[in-house]
Amino acid sequence: MNSPSRTPFIVAVAGPIGSGKSAIVSALAETLGDATTLHFDDYEHASARAPENLRHWLEHGADFNALAAPALTHDLGRLKRGEPVLPPHARVPVQPRSFLVLEMPLGREDASTASLIDALLWIDLPHDVALARKLRQLTRHAIADADSDCYVRWLDAYLDHYLSTVRDVLIVQAARVPAKADLRLDGLMPVGAVAARAAQTVLQMASRKNPLAALG
Repeated sequence: MNSPSRTPFIVAVAGPIGSGKSAIVSALAETLGDATTLHFDDYEHASARAPENLRHWLEHGADFNALAAPALTHDLGRLKRGEPVLPPHARVPVQPRSFLVLEMPLGREDASTASLIDALLWIDLPHDVALARKLRQLTRHAIADADSDCYVRWLDAYLDHYLSTVRDVLIVQAARVPAKADLRLDGLMPVGAVAARAAQTVLQMASRKNPLAALG
């Protein structure tokens, strides 16, 4: 599929940890054709904070704006203007294309980027399935590294943090972010099917915003 537009149509993909956001972002970009991708994880610093800081954030209103990444807002603005950007840790600049598919767990709850998002997709997935998928991913990495003892110790700390804090963060996310989504996707479906469903809606929205895009 290919639907060129004068400025990039920004599609944000949100969902809980382990919902397959990265895989769906990649598959959606491939399905759309003239698309590029960005990932919130390359810009954010919240996950590097001490666990007690995240708990403090929860207990004082859970303001998603406090988790914003200014560099991401800056790069999205540049891409919106048709200018290339160089994300953190990247070696090759990201060039503006017809579509930008953004992994964005904050959805439209971050005021600094909300106005730049043209479509928000939410991945519906039970938290137990999402956690199981995440643990399977991490376990496979540990098996490949053949360092099971180190992994078990790390996993114990990860699950402790999940139960004490991350679970509550996911509950807040699920209560706020999907409410502003343009499309909710079934995360239990195969990635290809999710991407196809998402692409259909995104192309319809893009053509309504820019009717000339439908002629491309």
